[in-house]
Amino acid sequence: MASTSITTNAAYALCLWVDKGASGSPPQPWTTVFQPGNDPLNPNFAVVLQNIDNLQQYAVVIQGTTNIWDALLDFHMDHIADFEEISEAQVAKGANHGLSNVLRLKDGDGQ
Repeated sequence: MASTSITTNAAYALCLWVDKGASGSPPQPWTTVFQPGNDPLNPNFAVVLQNIDNLQQYAVVIQGTTNIWDALLDFHMDHIADFEEISEAQVAKGANHGLSNVLRLKDGDGQ
């Protein structure tokens, strides 16, 4: 059975690829399963990748902080809000906003 863990270097390579816009192919041995279309109203970005050497391994890679607005949202953590997607869960307001945006991402076909 193939390993389900990912090395630190592989994780860094995936994060760097996403932070630089996820253009072109992802680092080997990964292939894109879901990549959102361009939505200027949604500043958050994430992709879902599958390991072609281990088809049971997936990675959800969420873009990190890229500008001052992202940084301000990152620091909005002193207020807790209900996380509507999961019953009785709570999350910091800045993270809640970003995660809610990620969950609303759609690909070029609107899926």
